[in-house]
Amino acid sequence: MKKNFQIIGVLALIWFSFFCTEKTAYVIKNTDDIMMKINEEKEKYETKYIDSIIVKDTIIPGKSGLVVNIEKSYKNMKRLGKYNPTLYEYDKQKPSISIYDNYNKYIVKGNPKKRNVYFIFKGSAVEIEKIYNILDSNSMSASYLLNDNSYGSTLQNIGKKADLVIDSDINYKNSKFNLYCYNKEKNNKFLEFCSSNNIFTIYPSLEIKNNFYLKIKQSLEPGLIVLIDVSDEVTHELYSVINYLKSKGYEGTDLTNLTKE
Repeated sequence: MKKNFQIIGVLALIWFSFFCTEKTAYVIKNTDDIMMKINEEKEKYETKYIDSIIVKDTIIPGKSGLVVNIEKSYKNMKRLGKYNPTLYEYDKQKPSISIYDNYNKYIVKGNPKKRNVYFIFKGSAVEIEKIYNILDSNSMSASYLLNDNSYGSTLQNIGKKADLVIDSDINYKNSKFNLYCYNKEKNNKFLEFCSSNNIFTIYPSLEIKNNFYLKIKQSLEPGLIVLIDVSDEVTHELYSVINYLKSKGYEGTDLTNLTKE
């Protein structure tokens, strides 16, 4: 019994010593000039997240915020030996209302804080290849909906390069590719299929079959989602659309960027 008490006493002493050491280190660190400065200044360098906007069955993606990682930032500055805000490190803070918790909603627009236009080109495999090459050579991207029987045979080629969009006529799911659903008629069964497979459903703000350049000029705004039926006219006008977007400070991009919070 006496031996047991001795063991307990030793363990208690070790724990108390460890606790005091940790407590002392904590106090020293938190009264350090660098740490105090970090705690005073960090909010100036943080950005608050923006929640997704839900209206009935539709959603507009939010935007993640950045919060200072105090421990990592402190270690960086301590190595330097002084406070330096360029050495802040950040953690991403997800919106409290996120599209990733709402796959059962229709995405109708991109976040207006991003100066992006989101393109979905609909056409044959040959047409899509032409559009892809034009955009790629101009450092832009898009997503693609193949409208012919070559869909399966072109998955390996197109899917490795870009996002693929499926509609209710092509219920295809393959985890190797970035897939999105296009639901023009707001078909609830198709929405359920997409949602159950964690695939976002897109409801474009604008659909274009002709006068591509003119309609982009008339409708341009941050977050615009456009479905374009590819034709020779559309392919020809794509160069003018790209130049116009760049002149206005916009980026033409894909649905992966649309769903980045």
